[in-house]
Amino acid sequence: MEQSKTELTNVHQIFPTALFESTITVSNTEEIINDLNSKYSLVDQYQHDVLEKSRTSFYTEDTLHENSIYFELKSQIEIIAQKVFGAYSYMNIVPRVETMWGNVLGHNGYIHPHAHSNSMFSGVWYPEDCPSVSEGSLSNYIKFIDPNRIKYFFMPQIEQKNHLNSGEIYIKPSKGMCLIFPSWLEHDTVPNENPSEVRYSIAFNLFFNGSLGFPNSLNRLTI
Repeated sequence: MEQSKTELTNVHQIFPTALFESTITVSNTEEIINDLNSKYSLVDQYQHDVLEKSRTSFYTEDTLHENSIYFELKSQIEIIAQKVFGAYSYMNIVPRVETMWGNVLGHNGYIHPHAHSNSMFSGVWYPEDCPSVSEGSLSNYIKFIDPNRIKYFFMPQIEQKNHLNSGEIYIKPSKGMCLIFPSWLEHDTVPNENPSEVRYSIAFNLFFNGSLGFPNSLNRLTI
């Protein structure tokens, strides 16, 4: 007689949301930081070129990819984006950086929860490590928010957080880190607690050139 046995044999990760991490090193990192600082210092004078939410949460125009200072970074991002497309097994489309802008966060500066419209993928690159803060603090981390919030209708107590029970994922930025994710994925940042150091990042949106759909399917689109 076969012995009675009950066991959990597998956990299928269905419909995952992919967050792609890579490292991008460019030869002119200091030049990029200096450019962001120059825009930040002149924010009160150049309202037509530089946008601001406040002096502590600042962002530039979204055309940095058209500036030669950012050409190398743009090229490296598009190389990584092609690998992202490959992970999805996309065919006949090539990624391109559509918009790019800089963020400078001063003391208590943060970026509010948001997603990116009119793009396919979005991302962020960090030219240097985040400002130092007290040990254990999540200050300056980027936070990603689970879009399927209905599954948190019931919230039992948990012994330890993991990817099955967490509605928020925090990632600590580091020098050269590049994150690429679907543009619909909501995210924000934890305020910068350092009173004397600012947090830099370069954000971007990706679209593509090429063809969608299949022959004779009546849904083809060429861009």
